[in-house]
Amino acid sequence: MSSNRELEFLVEAKIGTPAQSFWLDPDSGSSDSWVKGKNCNGANCGNASRARYLRSKSSTGIKTPGDKTFTLQYGIGDVEGALIRDTFALGDINIANFTIGAATKLSKDFKTDKADGILGLGFRELASAHQKPFVDRVAEGNNLPQPVMSFAFGRHLSGTDAKSEMLIGDVNKSLFKGDLSYYDVQQSGYWEFKFDSFASGTAKGVQKGAGIVDTGTSLIAMPSQQAKAFWADVKGSKYDSASGTYTFPCDAKVDATLSLPNGKKFSLNEQDLNIGTDGAGSKRCVGAVLSSSTPGQTIFGLAALKSVYTVLDFGEKPRIGFAPINF
Repeated sequence: MSSNRELEFLVEAKIGTPAQSFWLDPDSGSSDSWVKGKNCNGANCGNASRARYLRSKSSTGIKTPGDKTFTLQYGIGDVEGALIRDTFALGDINIANFTIGAATKLSKDFKTDKADGILGLGFRELASAHQKPFVDRVAEGNNLPQPVMSFAFGRHLSGTDAKSEMLIGDVNKSLFKGDLSYYDVQQSGYWEFKFDSFASGTAKGVQKGAGIVDTGTSLIAMPSQQAKAFWADVKGSKYDSASGTYTFPCDAKVDATLSLPNGKKFSLNEQDLNIGTDGAGSKRCVGAVLSSSTPGQTIFGLAALKSVYTVLDFGEKPRIGFAPINF
C-alpha cells in the first residue's frame, strides 16, 4: 500500500491480459470501481503519462451487454464513462470478468489526484449499475481463509506510513494490540456501525450516533449540530461556515475518544486531528473534524482510522472489527 501524503492510500491493481497496472484508492464508502480509460483526455484526467485502460490491448476485455455507461458523484467530484468487463488482480486475488468503469470524463476535483481510479469496497446496494461489486466477487473463487478486508494506516509525521497495509482474507495480528472488537453492520450498503459517543476532552460530545467506515475519505465529517457538540470543549475553537471547518489555537490540545456499545473506547491520535495552519504564519490550525450536511451519520475517514486496526467482514452477517493500532 502506497501513501499519498496521507490524503489517500493506494493499492496496485492489474487489469486485463496482458496486465495493465493501476494505482487505486480503496474506498469503503462506495461500491463502484473504475480507472481512467483511453478516452479520458481532458485536463482533469492528468497528463498523457498517467495510466489509461486500453481494452483493445487486452485479450480478455469485453464490453458489457448493451454498452452500459456509468455516472458517479463523490464528495470531491463527478466521474462518468463506460462499463467494461476484464480480469482483475489485486495481490493474490484474481477475479475473472470483473465489471469496472473506464472513465471518459472527470470533474476538476480529480485533476491533481494521484490515484488512477477507485476500488469500491462497499456493498451491492450502493453500486450505480447494480453490478456485483468487489466484495461480492472476491469471495466467489479465491478460497479466502476469512471473508475479510483488513486495514492498517500509518502516518507520515511518525514515520509509519510505510507500514500501511490492506490485507484480504485474513488479519495481521502483529499490527494491532489486544483483541479485535466486532460490531454489526447497521445499514445495508454502507459499512455503518453504532457508537455510544464521540467526544473531545471531557465534553459529552456526540451521543448515540451512527458511524460509517470510509477508507476513501481523509477527514471526519459530522452533521452540523454534532460537529458543534464535538468542538464545544476545545477552547478558542471557531466555525468557518464557508468551508465547514473548525479552527482552533495551534497550541490547544485536541483529543478525541470513540466509545462503542460494548464499553470499548478508542483514543484518536492528536496528530491526526490537526491538518495544519489556516494560512502562512497563522497561529490558528484547522481541525480534521468537519461539519457536513450528511443527516445522522458521522463519516470516519483516515483521520480516525489511523488510530485503529480495521477489519471489514463481508461474511453472511457483515460486521466491523476494531483494535488499537500497533505502530
